[in-house]
Parts: sequence; structure tokens; C-alpha cells
Amino acid sequence: MKNMSLLFLLLFIGYALAQNEGKTAKQNKSINIESGWGIGLGWNQLTSIGSDAVTNDEGAIDFSVFFKLKVDKNFFLQSEVIYSPHSFRYNANTLSEFKSAALNLNYLKIPILFEYKFFDFTKGLGYGIIYAGPGISIILNDEINPDSDIERELNQFVFSSFLGLVIGVGILSVDIRYELGLTSLYEKFVYLSNDGSKPIGDLNFKYNIFSISIRYSF
Repeated sequence: MKNMSLLFLLLFIGYALAQNEGKTAKQNKSINIESGWGIGLGWNQLTSIGSDAVTNDEGAIDFSVFFKLKVDKNFFLQSEVIYSPHSFRYNANTLSEFKSAALNLNYLKIPILFEYKFFDFTKGLGYGIIYAGPGISIILNDEINPDSDIERELNQFVFSSFLGLVIGVGILSVDIRYELGLTSLYEKFVYLSNDGSKPIGDLNFKYNIFSISIRYSF
């Protein structure tokens, strides 16, 4: 319920701000601001340095709002707010015992993207954009089942980098992107032995995300 409330709040704020930005842009034509929302499907793979942990992600639906400022004829600066839930099943062979668990993570991502329009057909009827930039993810919550034999400490903020391609026609576009996590999701993620007496493995999770989304611009 908490995550659904956050999602509806995010979409409402995005719509309200988009309407306001549209009115402002009409009043001041020297400022060219575009905004909109998107929905997409993302596949998230967790990697763990120094271990043989394997994760499986069935994909998740992402929701986003974005705001784009035109800097020059073909250069843009775009900011986004993305709600991204993901679920995993991971298996890890620790020093002496096999471990398996389900992991659910909910992110709120805020990337800053530098965009370049490399082609424009008939004044925006069809166009292509490439982009790259940094981002920060706020991890809203994590759920692990079972978690009785784990000592963990979540990183509230995670840094990442984005690389992507946009193909658009009119007010609709397709966004294809790759996101590379640069910092670990956890300060500490330690497995204990079955009797809970000693640590037997330490996982350092980072994420890699490939996603495709459909976007609508106001």
C-alpha cells in the first residue's frame, strides 16, 4: 500500500508540474521545456564481487516522469524521477553451505542526462537521441525471505551511470537504456552459519539494468 501511494503521488506530481511547465513555456518562449511521463519494462541483474552468487530477475514495470530543457539546437538536459520495483531469486555458495533466498527491492531513481539529437526528420516528426549521465537511487525498502540467517545494513543512496537511445515520432518515443550500478546496495550483507554462530559469506551486490520504455511528452 505504501509503494502504491508513492506511485500515485509521483504520477500526480509529474502531471501537475508538466501542466505548469507547459503554461510557463507558452508565456516565455525563450525557455523551451518539455515534460512527460513513461512506463517501461526493466531487467535487473545483481552481481556480487568476490562470490559466485547468481540472481534471476523476471523483469519489472517502471514508472517515470521527466523534464527536458533545450540547451541548444541539438543538445538537451533531462532530469527524471523513476519508481522501479524489482524482485530476485538468488543462490549463493558460501564457504561451507548453500544459501538461497528471494529479494525484493524498491528504488526511486533520479538521473541527470545529457542528450544529443543526432537526427531530426521533418522538424520533429521523427527523431533520434543518444544520451549519458549520472544518477542516484534511493532504496525505499528491501525484503528478504528467509532473512533469519543474514546480517545486513542497507545503503540508502546508490550511485549509477546511464547510457541510452531514444527513437521518437511526434509526442511518442521509445527509450532503450542501460544502467550500471557504481556503488554497493549494502554496507553489509553477511551470511551466518545455520546455527547462527559464525559468518560464512559476505555478498557485495551491485546492479545492472537493461530497460525499454514508452514515453509520452506534453
